[in-house]
Amino acid sequence: MEKYVIGIDGGGTGSKGITADLTGRVLTRFKGSATNYNGGKKEEIDANMHTLLKAACDGRDRAGCQAVCIGSAGVSNKDAVHLLKQAVLDMGYTCPVMITADSVTAHAGALNNQEGIILIAGTGAICFGKKDNGDTIRTGGYGHIIDDEGSAYDIARRMLRAVVRAADGRGEATVLRELIFERLQISSIEEMISWLYKKERTKKEIADLAVLIARAQEAQDAAAQEILRQAAQALVEITVPAVEFFGGKAMIALSGSVLKRNKTVQENYMESMRRLFPDSFGQAEGVRVKEAEHEADYGAVLLALKCAETNNNACF
Repeated sequence: MEKYVIGIDGGGTGSKGITADLTGRVLTRFKGSATNYNGGKKEEIDANMHTLLKAACDGRDRAGCQAVCIGSAGVSNKDAVHLLKQAVLDMGYTCPVMITADSVTAHAGALNNQEGIILIAGTGAICFGKKDNGDTIRTGGYGHIIDDEGSAYDIARRMLRAVVRAADGRGEATVLRELIFERLQISSIEEMISWLYKKERTKKEIADLAVLIARAQEAQDAAAQEILRQAAQALVEITVPAVEFFGGKAMIALSGSVLKRNKTVQENYMESMRRLFPDSFGQAEGVRVKEAEHEADYGAVLLALKCAETNNNACF
């Protein structure tokens, strides 16, 4: 009987996963919908989990599964943890099941399950560090209403703010206005506000506007340049406490669309970190920065493999 593990990176809008053999070789990749029980109806999330877990086994004997690891948004709620685990059991899996935060699986993937820090700047923004002894630190990532500075959502929000401030005469004229109007197929501030505050408008739809800032930057738009500077500084601010947690010496893995796609944010971030840690930045035993090695779904696989190896209650 073929033995395997399943790792799932679950989110509030979509999920992806990997089935791998016990050497970590990828057997199957699969995608699905949301896994966050806090953000959706139980019946819908149950159905999503059923679809994901069915795709994960891909015709294999479920008795061959040695461990399942799910990293998902919303697991600070114990009820959500129970529901995720129950969804796995309901599909006939009898192996150890690990339910953890999506930042934990992202960390495991980015650092190949080694000690260090992951800085994620995508739709949201969070910094998470883990030591070999299991001690952890988390900074940022408290949601788009009060936090997530440096994220795509935050950049988009600042862009929209720059447009209305310019329209009022409170700020300089910016090409962001034309770029946003073109993207939304609108022609006035009133239409932009109507689009923004529609009841069904999602956080992701707003965050998606952030891609336009690269074009504004190419046009040397002052507002765009300042927004990118502020984004980088915000990411530095959530990184510093994590570095201090490691005694000023740590590997930092960068992940998320903002850090991957916008070189200005990454360069400004690197320069600020270099100024803050002048004696250790880039040194072998100091503060080092690299791109994430793997995505969160493979991080879940690595944790599942460790779970299968120990095969004890620590996984539950």
